Amino acid sequence: MKIEGEAKLLTIYVGEQDHYHHRPLYQAIVETLKEKEKQILLYRFAFYGGRKYTLKMIGEELGISPETVRQIEIRALRKLRECAAELREYAVN
Repeated sequence: MKIEGEAKLLTIYVGEQDHYHHRPLYQAIVETLKEKEKQILLYRFAFYGGRKYTLKMIGEELGISPETVRQIEIRALRKLRECAAELREYAVN
């Protein structure tokens, strides 16, 4: 199965209504992720064609096992949570 379409996490997350002063912040957050982590999050959270892909479907597309997809997804989400925590701390101070 070939998953069609190309999307950039930053473009999708920020969208058309982005306030340009936030763009560097969003870019910095997204850049903490490796390319495969970005791809997996895009597939898992329905950023490609509005459809969520299963671990198996993503694994087939990327040539890795569903378990590896799951592990990469967990790692990527952990990184994003850590960035969010740092941003909250920064915003409070």
